[in-house]
Amino acid sequence: MKVKELIEKLQEYPVDMEVVLLDGCGSYEPSIEVEKVTATIYPEDINEKDDFMKSYFSKDSDDYWSFRRVDVDVIVLW
Repeated sequence: MKVKELIEKLQEYPVDMEVVLLDGCGSYEPSIEVEKVTATIYPEDINEKDDFMKSYFSKDSDDYWSFRRVDVDVIVLW
């Protein structure tokens, strides 16, 4: 999802509505951290329109296919 798409989506809701994140235990986390990081992605996925088809990987990932991936800046929410 692009930042502009996130902004458009958030504008559909009241500005005083709470935003939470789903944690791994089935509860909601009211605190959200934001960080810009460099991740990696396969070059053929960079312009993929379907977000479900994109996979970003940690910059320090050292798996077999990591040599094929390129750097890209992303915003991480947690």
